Amino acid sequence: MQLVARKQITLPEATALVSEIAGGRASGVFRQATLDHPAWLRRAQELAVAITPTMNVRALDLLHVAAAQWLGTSRLLTLDANQRRAALAVGLTAPLL
Repeated sequence: MQLVARKQITLPEATALVSEIAGGRASGVFRQATLDHPAWLRRAQELAVAITPTMNVRALDLLHVAAAQWLGTSRLLTLDANQRRAALAVGLTAPLL
């Protein structure tokens, strides 16, 4: 809801996105995964060392990017510009939403 607070999208748009994601989970397009794996956290730390000095990306954004990599996906869907830049920097596709 940060995007609504920043007036980047409207509340109805945010609600529609949440509904679309829920529908994707129900249909199997999206999957829920448990990420309590040390390799995921190590990857996030590696990204912090490699990316943060030049891109100023937040730790939570790097955790999302590391999770996408650890899960073996090639695509990250995000509305966050910094998270998208970090994803692109490590070779993930990240369409502009």
